[in-house]
Amino acid sequence: DSKDALQKFMEDGGWDTLNIWLETARDDSNEPLLGELLEVYLTMPVSVGLLKQNSAPKTIKQLSKTENEKVKTLSSLLVESWTKIIRKKESVTDNNEEERKQQKKYKEKDAEKNDKYNDKKDGKDSEKNKYRERDSKDKDSKDKDSKDRSNKDRKEKDKHKDKDRDRTKREKSKSSSSSKESTSSSSP
Repeated sequence: DSKDALQKFMEDGGWDTLNIWLETARDDSNEPLLGELLEVYLTMPVSVGLLKQNSAPKTIKQLSKTENEKVKTLSSLLVESWTKIIRKKESVTDNNEEERKQQKKYKEKDAEKNDKYNDKKDGKDSEKNKYRERDSKDKDSKDKDSKDRSNKDRKEKDKHKDKDRDRTKREKSKSSSSSKESTSSSSP
């Protein structure tokens, strides 16, 4: 329960509040309050992220050089404890980095093997691709020829329609003019 309460306190701004109290006690040279606050810091669960959040670690490191023995001892304990946490984190990070490098090497080797395999396979596939490309070009050419023929046929039909229209117009015109002539000759 007490660890949960401390964790909740830290999450709800307790770390920053302690930092404000610490800086105020240091500025006022209130050594009894500094001692109490350092004891509280010793009980707090901390992480590397939390240590980077404010200036508390820097202030406490400066306090480890003070003349008051209690403040000096407690701040030195804190600096030592927090340094271990940071080194542990760095060690884990270094190990993870080393693992990532090894995994990258394995992936590169696998990629090279796959490339060699694919190159051999591609040699066979490239022959197939040549045939496919040629067949595709032939099909495209046939499609184009077919479209060209369709366009020509359409144009021919249009020409015939135009001729038919013209012929019809002429015939109508002739019949119309012949009927006018017959009408005009019968009128006088």
